[in-house]
Amino acid sequence: MTLAPSIDRDSQRPYGPLYPFRSRFAMVGRGTATGGTRGHRMHYVDEGSGPVVVCLHGNPTWGFLFRNLIAALRDDFRVIVPDHVGCGLSDQPGDVCFRAGDRIGHLEDLLAELGIDRFSLVMHDWGGPLGTGLAVRRPADIERLVYFNTTLAETALLPGMIRRAASPVIGKLLTHDTKQFLKLLTSFGVVQAMPEEVKRGYLRPYRTRAGRRAIWGFVQDIPFSPSHPTAPLMDDMVARLPALADTPVKIIWGMKDPCFHPGILRQVAARFPQAEVVHVADASHLVLEDAPSQSIAAVREFLGPAPVVAAVATAPPPTAAASRVSAGGLYEALRSAATAMPWVSAVTKVSFPRWRATPHYDTLDFGSLAARIDAYEHGLMEAGLRAAERVIMLVTPGADFLALSYAVMGRGAVPVFIDPGMGVDAVVACMREAEPSGFIGVPRAHLLRLKAGELFRSLRFSVVAGRFPPCGAMRLCDLRRPSAAPPTPVSRADTDPALVAFTSGATGRPKGVVFTNRMLREQLAVFRGQFGFRGGDQDLPLLPVFSLFTAALGVGSIFPPLDPSRPLSLVPSQIIRVMRDLGNQTSFGSPALWSKIGEYCRQTGATLPQLRRVFMAGAPVSQTTIDLVKAACPQAESFTPYGATEALPVTIASADELRQDRPVLAVSGEQGTPVGRAIEGVALRVVEPLTGQPTVPLVDCPERVIGEIVVSGDTVSREYLRRPEATATSKVHDGDRVWHRMGDMGYLDAAGQLYFCGRKAHVVAAADRTFHSVPVENVFNRHPKVRRTALIEVGGGPALAVEPAAWPLAPQARQALAAELRAIGAGDPVTAAIRRFYFHPSFPVDARHNAKIFRDRLGAWATTQIAIEFPEAAAAVTA
Repeated sequence: MTLAPSIDRDSQRPYGPLYPFRSRFAMVGRGTATGGTRGHRMHYVDEGSGPVVVCLHGNPTWGFLFRNLIAALRDDFRVIVPDHVGCGLSDQPGDVCFRAGDRIGHLEDLLAELGIDRFSLVMHDWGGPLGTGLAVRRPADIERLVYFNTTLAETALLPGMIRRAASPVIGKLLTHDTKQFLKLLTSFGVVQAMPEEVKRGYLRPYRTRAGRRAIWGFVQDIPFSPSHPTAPLMDDMVARLPALADTPVKIIWGMKDPCFHPGILRQVAARFPQAEVVHVADASHLVLEDAPSQSIAAVREFLGPAPVVAAVATAPPPTAAASRVSAGGLYEALRSAATAMPWVSAVTKVSFPRWRATPHYDTLDFGSLAARIDAYEHGLMEAGLRAAERVIMLVTPGADFLALSYAVMGRGAVPVFIDPGMGVDAVVACMREAEPSGFIGVPRAHLLRLKAGELFRSLRFSVVAGRFPPCGAMRLCDLRRPSAAPPTPVSRADTDPALVAFTSGATGRPKGVVFTNRMLREQLAVFRGQFGFRGGDQDLPLLPVFSLFTAALGVGSIFPPLDPSRPLSLVPSQIIRVMRDLGNQTSFGSPALWSKIGEYCRQTGATLPQLRRVFMAGAPVSQTTIDLVKAACPQAESFTPYGATEALPVTIASADELRQDRPVLAVSGEQGTPVGRAIEGVALRVVEPLTGQPTVPLVDCPERVIGEIVVSGDTVSREYLRRPEATATSKVHDGDRVWHRMGDMGYLDAAGQLYFCGRKAHVVAAADRTFHSVPVENVFNRHPKVRRTALIEVGGGPALAVEPAAWPLAPQARQALAAELRAIGAGDPVTAAIRRFYFHPSFPVDARHNAKIFRDRLGAWATTQIAIEFPEAAAAVTA
């Protein structure tokens, strides 16, 4: 690595009177594919105080371009001028090729380190797309935008000289091997002859070939073709420009620029109808050199006094239509969103080509997604699909997953979603229970024909999402039937089933939860109103099924490489690279996945400063995981919604609220996991445990007494698919109201905070005490050598299964760890009676969340093992 050019370390002022500002440095890009564990040192100038103005240079300049502007603004503003990594006085790494996404990430890192959350941007050349890419990620933080000669996505209009500069041989010769590109800047980039000392100031950081690597890198990163790695990022940036519709914009343009000519100005100005445009007739590319007084006065007048900070949404929807939730469930809501925002990215599918660390992005906007849904609807009509019929969906998350699911709903039929990680036998059982008319799946899913041949023979149609269909199945491309005429509408009632999602089966046989149109409409209102999702946002769902909901709100979904049957196999470095490249505001995932990402960030120093909201659901979230996520996503608010497939969500709590609220113990001494208060529209009760087919009246437990959790509301399902006995057991009818038994135990405090104590099926009842899984495991999970523990019942009494942090574990080490755990348990009345310990290398868990432990399997396994058991006298041992 080549470090920054040498400067006077005593004065920290490298260029005396020409650039008389103190040099400062920040480490950026830590933990990323291009930054490694150390990151890179970014040079920046930070002058003055007041409203923040960030100035971004282009190629092949550096912060020196803004020297006169800094001096003019610093009396009234805080002016921050970074040098992009590889440029100016920043590090000049020789083994890295940065893309635009990397550089936007560097800016996010710098602003996070400086604690900047409101600012204006002044941009020139490449600074324009980099600054705009930053702005669309955090539109509520942007006060004003100033553009000097630049381009956002107008690469097709760039002249041939720029294209030649990007060619492999001539381009490298001009930009890297020689100083010709720099000399063109200091000659053709100005109308007025540039003084020699100023010319030397521009050239000084780039005197050597090593110092000019970034110049060549910038030119290589111009996306002249749709297949270029940076093209999807630029397309997404342009799609999200409506989020800046209310932001004041000023464009100051040198009209004699041979590269960024008036045709490009017209295109850039058209993207900002609200912009004030200043034409500087006698100026070229370096407007601040040709017309410094006019340019600085225009910027100074535009920035004006400190703007009043208004309370605005993080990403305001472009139109009112985009913010409404349709009365027709998911399908009609997505149609409304696509009409309002056809240009916004709906799906970004990410792949990492073999032997390359650079991701490939395939993007589809909402307008194109709607057209694909239409084409699939026509194909499904020809295949004979009728309203109310069910279709099994085993399709990889991505554009076709959404388009096919919505096309089925558009025909009034019911898509059925089954977790592929539950195992072949369970999947086949769910399919048989669904009695489908159609099957749409990836090639591997069609291997189920070997287990359920008679079921496949009974289908009206089957489709393979691949090139080579098995006998009797049609290809996906054959199902897509584009037509000028829209599909014939199918009427849908509020009470009609819209989709079926099977539970994971972690506590028994999987059940098909019926979602009606009304239920989905109310859940969309929660996602929008209480979760804060807004049209135009981008989400990276680590639980891909949530993209069905967010797409209906006009929120784009980014699908990274993730095996739905083995989600914990995700590669954290890839997830972080994608998030930093594409700048998603939200991400929804299980605590296990976020714990893995957070731990990677802790080890490497990587951060995700662009994230604003992180949702963790599917299992209890430990304080350790919350702390890891906070460190990895310093600008994000973390939420831990509690719910189930049958009731999504029930409560929600932010990490900040959980930190502020002092935990309250149950009357019997247990410490449950706080999961927040009931959301608006959901009634929540803790009642005396129910048995069999319960009837009203339900008896409420006193405050802080552990009981069974029941919920009711429009977001709660009322039945299971073709399982009347399960519906009767799980649903309690109280007049027009239906109470759903969550199958969980917990207690409420005086403020209405719910404390989760584990599944009812996992309760172990002994003669002198009832043991609940979560409070028991919370006691033992504090041990640093323990990854997780599980309360199990063996021989009618409580025991503890232990998954050590390191495996294998020698017998002597197991004995020592068991003794330490026994000492911890003996010191707490909740766990004092637990004396048997079993060590397991890796708990059986559900594939969807990778956190729900199959305790019945653990219990059966434990009966074949020899426990490490301590006599009752061992209770006197102290830690």
